[in-house]
Amino acid sequence: MGAIGTILIVSTIWVAFLHALAPDHWMPFAALARANKLTRVRRLVITFLAGLGHVGSSIVIALVGIFLGKELTQLQGLELHRGALASLLLIGFGVAYMAWGIKHARHGVNHAHLSVDTLSQAAKAAFITRFWTLFAVMVFGPCEPMIPLIFMAWIKGFSALVATISLFSLVTSAMVMVQSFMAYEGLGFVWERYEARLARHSHTIAGATILAVGLLVVLLDL
Repeated sequence: MGAIGTILIVSTIWVAFLHALAPDHWMPFAALARANKLTRVRRLVITFLAGLGHVGSSIVIALVGIFLGKELTQLQGLELHRGALASLLLIGFGVAYMAWGIKHARHGVNHAHLSVDTLSQAAKAAFITRFWTLFAVMVFGPCEPMIPLIFMAWIKGFSALVATISLFSLVTSAMVMVQSFMAYEGLGFVWERYEARLARHSHTIAGATILAVGLLVVLLDL
């Protein structure tokens, strides 16, 4: 592999780890899972797919850019624009979800004590819509640090390219899964203690949490 290859691999793992620490990668899924009482298996599958989808769009853009002979700066500029729009989409999703939660709370609709599997067809459809909307936001959100790593790996060779893409994808997905799981359990300490009071407002709280994460990402430029 050589010294350069080793540095590239270590850098890929470290950059993926740091990038996935941003709260918009895991907190929205923890809030959605807690409000909808998802099973552990379903949470792990959803967050794993979300992590792969998140890096997948940047992989495609980077490879197409390389194939078309685009410069690194051009792709990084595109990723920055995608990042700004993804943050706005996350905020919009949080607002819409919170408004939906408020509406249902006012009408006395309470699904907080039920899991997704025991909901009505209409409630299941609403959950599926929320999940795919959040998934789409994750896919649209860029992995800016991944672009230069792919360019460097391309110069190093095909095996380095495959290793870089695979490691970045796996580390990111693992981070999304682990952090979402930890946040879910952390929310549980508060949720279970005040569940009787908060049950009707679970979706409102989840929407507000997602909105807060989106605003935090924009304000702190994460």
